Amino acid sequence: MEPKQQPPYPLRMPQDLRAELEKMATQSKRSLNAEIVEHLSWSVMRTLNREQESENRARHRSLSRRLFEIEAQLIAMEEIRILRAARLAEAKKNNQGREDINLLEVDLARADQVLRRMKNEMALSLERYNKLEAEMAEEAKNKKQ
Repeated sequence: MEPKQQPPYPLRMPQDLRAELEKMATQSKRSLNAEIVEHLSWSVMRTLNREQESENRARHRSLSRRLFEIEAQLIAMEEIRILRAARLAEAKKNNQGREDINLLEVDLARADQVLRRMKNEMALSLERYNKLEAEMAEEAKNKKQ
């Protein structure tokens, strides 16, 4: 079964534009309709590509900011963990009560748990960032071709 032909669409345009399109159609050995469709397709694809590039740049900026935030939080949390470990060592050295040492061990374990979660989040965000960068590089490469 053959595909239905689209109903005609009357297109009004300035005479000089039509003349240029007819000249281009002749040079490319296409009908005037095929030439117009080619130019419209190219224009639509270019617009869609620009929108995708803009969206990718916004995602890239957002991921970059998030990575910096996570990095800053990781640095702060690592410092907190170091302080908690030092307090625990000091408590053990000074033979503080078992209850105090237990609380400090729990605090240290919590800090370790938070650090692990933050490192996992950093790894996932970095993976998304690298994937997006690869996509953007591929798009740029294809754009040059």
